[in-house]
Amino acid sequence: EPDVQDRDKYGRILAYVWLSPPSQISDREIRNKMFNARLLLDGYAQLSTYPPNVMYVDYFRKYQAEARDSSKGLWGIQETATPVTAPAPQPVPTVAPSLSPAPAAGDVTGLHNGHRHEVSQGWVPAPGEEQDPGQSFGGEGERL
Repeated sequence: EPDVQDRDKYGRILAYVWLSPPSQISDREIRNKMFNARLLLDGYAQLSTYPPNVMYVDYFRKYQAEARDSSKGLWGIQETATPVTAPAPQPVPTVAPSLSPAPAAGDVTGLHNGHRHEVSQGWVPAPGEEQDPGQSFGGEGERL
């Protein structure tokens, strides 16, 4: 059931949801047949009004107060003096990488374009330097 407006300024639908059609608008009918009222009475909603859409606001204020006074639903959650904390995370087992012995000087190998290359001599550019296009580093005459 819509009120004065169908939507609020954010485009959300504003409506009263009847679980079955009321025979008349009364406190008893609203309590038993309106979903919005059931949420408030059971403590699973908090009243929020969007004027001019306030057709049932007086009933809703009463229902929310009843739920709060009876500690129903969310109103029954007790604050604790001690904060609830999650259990400490368990350590994750790690696998140590297998290490190969360091290559001897002049015996460095590497992969380039899917091929294994042995580098016996050569100049490796420092960070920020460009490689000399005429400098060959790989075996089989291929540039790395």
